[in-house]
This record gives sequence, C-alpha cells and structure tokens, in this order.
Amino acid sequence: DGLADCWDPGCLCDARERCTSDPVFDVAGGGAMGGYLARPGAAGKLVWRDPRPHVPGNLLVGRGGSLGVFIVNGGHARFLPLALAQPGRASPADLPEMANIVTEGRYALQDGDPVIISE
Repeated sequence: DGLADCWDPGCLCDARERCTSDPVFDVAGGGAMGGYLARPGAAGKLVWRDPRPHVPGNLLVGRGGSLGVFIVNGGHARFLPLALAQPGRASPADLPEMANIVTEGRYALQDGDPVIISE
C-alpha cells in the first residue's frame, strides 16, 4: 500500500512523501536530515547529495589540532583548517576560487613554507 513505519513508532507515512516525525540527525554535519525513512532493519539505499564542494579525505592533514588542506598562495603554503573535516572522509571546503591544493609533500609541509608548483 506504499506505507512505511517511520523511526517514530507513532508516525505512519506514505513512502513517497516526506515523513513528519522528529528529525534524524546527520552524524557528520550535525544537522537535521529529514527525508524518506523506513522501518529499522529494512533494506534500502540512502543517497546523500551535498551541493558544497568537497576535498577528498586523503588530502587532509593535521596541524595544530585541526584537519585541513594546504593551498599555494603567492609561492607559499597556507594551511586552511576545515571545520567539518573528519579523518579519511571527504570534507566540505569553502576554498578560494581556483585554489591550488598541495598534493605532494603535504605531510612535512608547514604553514608559510615556500613551494613550487610543478606540472
């Protein structure tokens, strides 16, 4: 009949409609997700589309207790911490337009070190 129990046992909704029970929280971002919900244990696939640009998790480095990336600015490395970064996971990044992200030698790099862009 197209109905599915939502996480809230008191909520019964059409699987094609948004459920109106309490919000489900996104573990990575801490925000409410909402969406199409089914019974716990039910088979399915969750597809999450985030319009923000992301940096691959393998490019993240840790400096001063923060995770982020190095970009090249004026011939020098600049560390940009990413507030929502998690080790090994793609992270949303609000980088300057056309930023050159350091991909080689980033583990030993420190903020302000001179860098040369190679092809």
